[in-house]
Amino acid sequence: MPFAAGSPTDTIARLTAEAMARDLASPVVVENVTGAGGAIAANRVAQARPDGHTLLIHHIGHATSATLSRRLPYDVQTSFVPLGLVSDAAMTIVTRPDFPAEDLRGLVAIMQARRDALNLGHSGLPGFEMSTWHGLHAPRGTPPEVVARLNRAIRAAMADDRLRTRFGKLQTQVATPEEADPAYHARFLAAEVAKWRVAIQAAGEYAG
Repeated sequence: MPFAAGSPTDTIARLTAEAMARDLASPVVVENVTGAGGAIAANRVAQARPDGHTLLIHHIGHATSATLSRRLPYDVQTSFVPLGLVSDAAMTIVTRPDFPAEDLRGLVAIMQARRDALNLGHSGLPGFEMSTWHGLHAPRGTPPEVVARLNRAIRAAMADDRLRTRFGKLQTQVATPEEADPAYHARFLAAEVAKWRVAIQAAGEYAG
């Protein structure tokens, strides 16, 4: 888990781990490994033995880091095996009361005027959607039968009444059976990496 205890991702991770543990009939321990925007935890998983015992839960930052961070010691897409998405939540942009923009279109106009760099589309960013999704990943080389067993546990967790109730209270959507599929997760991640590459390169700002 690449973020601090008590963070939104930590909460999602612990609820998912509890529900998966019930299906696996085995404890699932959440370890908080913070730093470098999640890269330290991701790198630890990328280098872990591919036996299904060390997994990574990450969010949209996993996709953005592929472009935002130029010195990652792993490849966001090829160093991991997607196991399935677990959640999705809408993102909200909040400004101070006296900020001159009243909507997203106005915000983009201000950013373009001040930086002349951001270009995510016209007339209010058509087709550009942002959400805070979470997915589980195993190290590259994890055997297919292990991936299948972990995916069954993810699907069981997504159907767990206790998890669904808690996610609902967090205003977080539980992944659908389609979204919890490894192949869907892989396609989704590739699309997110490509989408954010365009946005980040347009902005011209990188984390190093």
